[in-house]
Amino acid sequence: MRTIPVLILLMAAVGCDSGDGLESADAGDDVIWPDSATDSDVDTDADSDSDMDIDTDTDTDTDADTNGTCTGEAAACITLPDSASCTNQIGCSTVQGCSGTVTPCSTLGELQCQSQLGCSLSGTCSGQPQSCGSIMGAVQCSRQIGCTWLNYDQRCSGSARSCSLLSISDCSLQQGCYLGTVRCSGIARACELVSSTQCTLQSGCSITEECAGSSMSCDSIPDRQRCTQQLGCEWIPDDLDASTPDSGSSDSGSTDSGMPDSALDDGSAQHDASADSAA
Repeated sequence: MRTIPVLILLMAAVGCDSGDGLESADAGDDVIWPDSATDSDVDTDADSDSDMDIDTDTDTDTDADTNGTCTGEAAACITLPDSASCTNQIGCSTVQGCSGTVTPCSTLGELQCQSQLGCSLSGTCSGQPQSCGSIMGAVQCSRQIGCTWLNYDQRCSGSARSCSLLSISDCSLQQGCYLGTVRCSGIARACELVSSTQCTLQSGCSITEECAGSSMSCDSIPDRQRCTQQLGCEWIPDDLDASTPDSGSSDSGSTDSGMPDSALDDGSAQHDASADSAA
């Protein structure tokens, strides 16, 4: 019995029908394994492309803040309308000041007149001062201008000063004297000339906030941010495209093909000559 060839045929048939992807060409040839079997590696190097450059350098182009010129005329500190504008203006700051319309001296009473800067009481002191000899007590004697109390013999001695020679403030203290018509005279100091500490004492004046200083000039500001915040200034960026030639322009004597006109003319002439000779 020839069992060996039959066995070989059976094995070949089983190999073809099993669907395992074996490739057998001729009996006796080496078995060829399919690529899908040997290359079943799932490409573990499928690299999720960890090397993908995500360009973390997100340049915000800080040069753009300095590539330009600050122009214009900065608003003067004194012209700024409020404290917010004043504090934002480079070179300016808010300070306390005194403003208002001062009350004239002539309209003030005695007490206000004495505290009003530039004003003073005026009037005449009239009457007849009490003589020193008629004063019986040591306290009264010491208050009378021109009198002295003598302890050794317990009496008031001296000559009381005449009422007409006394000041307004002393007149009411001198016994026997009295003030005649008293008025407030002088020129009250303007509120703008009064310090903040004295402002509340000056009738008609009140404390206010003022903007003082000297605004930084526009051409002294080197960057865009501060320039745009400075009232009266404007930032003019440099024209970065000024030095870049126009890509659409071409030199004279050249065509869109990039070849000189003379080269195209020569080629055209040669073509015409060839056509004539062929004819």
